[in-house]
Amino acid sequence: MYHIIEQMLNGEKIKETEHDVLIYKTSSELVETHDISFDPGHPVPSDVKMADRVYTAALELLERVGIYSMDTGRVVKLGEDEIINGIQNTRGSYTVGNGIDKTEFFFRDLLDDRKPIIMGGPCGTPISAESYIPVHRSYAKLNCIDIIAPATIYETFDPHLMKTPLSLYTAQTAVTLVKEACALEGRPDMCFTGPPSISDLKAAVAITHPRFMREWDVQEIYQQLDLKTNFDAVTKAIHYRSIGCVYLCDQGFILGGETTDRPEQMAIEVVAEALKARLIHQGHMYFKQVDDLRTGAGSTLEAMWSSFIGSMALTRNTRYLHGTDINNSAGPCTTMMMYETAAQTIGNVVCGTDILAGPMPNGAHIIDHAGGLDAQLMAEVAELSTSLSMEDANFLCLELFKLYENKLKRPDYGMPFMECYNPKTLEPSMEYMEKYRQVLQDIYGIIGMGSD
Repeated sequence: MYHIIEQMLNGEKIKETEHDVLIYKTSSELVETHDISFDPGHPVPSDVKMADRVYTAALELLERVGIYSMDTGRVVKLGEDEIINGIQNTRGSYTVGNGIDKTEFFFRDLLDDRKPIIMGGPCGTPISAESYIPVHRSYAKLNCIDIIAPATIYETFDPHLMKTPLSLYTAQTAVTLVKEACALEGRPDMCFTGPPSISDLKAAVAITHPRFMREWDVQEIYQQLDLKTNFDAVTKAIHYRSIGCVYLCDQGFILGGETTDRPEQMAIEVVAEALKARLIHQGHMYFKQVDDLRTGAGSTLEAMWSSFIGSMALTRNTRYLHGTDINNSAGPCTTMMMYETAAQTIGNVVCGTDILAGPMPNGAHIIDHAGGLDAQLMAEVAELSTSLSMEDANFLCLELFKLYENKLKRPDYGMPFMECYNPKTLEPSMEYMEKYRQVLQDIYGIIGMGSD
């Protein structure tokens, strides 16, 4: 870490816009020199050699452009040997949770017959204080869910409040409520990740006190976009490592943003950001969320391909644990959201993703739009995907995409939790269950078509 901080203070000084332009130009060049191409007929990639080329291109991108320090305007440079040695120096498993809810993160291979870890939850979706416990109970009560990915308490969804003293209070409140929800479902030792409301540095450090998050829970670092870092992220990394907790680095991507207007560029950056997570922030695992600027979600063919081949590249060339945030444009209690979830899940599972998080409804922007049944669908589809070939997975993904592609510009809004669930029993409504069963029936019907 000293080497990283020293470069953040004394490395080459450039403008942030210059660094962004350098990423764009370099990734564009690497797409051509490494013969990387997106085929809309194959959102689930079968060319493993291309995945290897994506990985090689990501190494070159990181070495050539470096990591930009937003606090100092300087660039952290890493040599090829340093990058390769750092990414290979990883563990293939970690244990979280306690007692009967102890869970092991493990590294999966391509077409692995083991289901990935299911990190079910609202995953940053804003949830009101009065619905916070019921919503999280709807996830904790499902045995198919291994870990909880909590919501943001709605009161802190306003970005202007995120770094005020209110952030500490709401972070403590969120953690307390998640634990209560798990305990009410008989899973008091269930692992959960840090709620998104602790992105503020002071709150993030304070919440690691065992009165709040326990030694078997998972902390988070929310990485800056476009190969950037800042002192807050590095400070969190130093603190988390000093107290010996497991933490993940979560990275969002915007296809069509400042540095990537092509899925091929995005695929390279997905892997380069994983290298950043390991080398700069020393995270124990890496999460990606690839969203298309046109929809705000990850269910377009371009976004899915970038995510899938990124997983394939990491699986084939590293032992670095990695997960995917499943992000949908439609909302709860809609078949559209379920189709989006299924398509993203299938490709990630066969391409070697180790952990699936979410799924997030409505791009995680609509208050109280979340429910455990959608995570159960993600888990069930993940299970069936472990028996698929690459060809069958691709066929199924394409057929599911056809069922929602015409709605992507105007997705189905869905319903809030209290309309999707019985507030007393916390069981899904009959309408919700009927749509769930219909989607599963559709998926198995498509699989039958493919086998013919």
